[in-house]
Amino acid sequence: MTADKQKETESAAEALKALIREVNRAQPESLNPLPEEFGELRCLEKLWLNENEIEEFPESFRQLTNLKFLNIGKTKITALPDWFSELQRLEELFIWNTG
Repeated sequence: MTADKQKETESAAEALKALIREVNRAQPESLNPLPEEFGELRCLEKLWLNENEIEEFPESFRQLTNLKFLNIGKTKITALPDWFSELQRLEELFIWNTG
């Protein structure tokens, strides 16, 4: 493993630990706002955020460039941010009963 890859992996691991601490403090169905640490999980490919009180994506979310699947059904999201098209690997987006 290269030094850069190792550093990226360690950074993602720290972000995941912080995110887990944040999620554990909240009720799963009331995860709002989304923690900024999501953006550090650059290797993340699938994410289920459905059935939460989420109203918007944090700015750091745009760094999830490996994201292929996203479910935001039954959230309070009413619009996708302008930068959403930067998630070029996104293949499946599930949106229903939002707003």
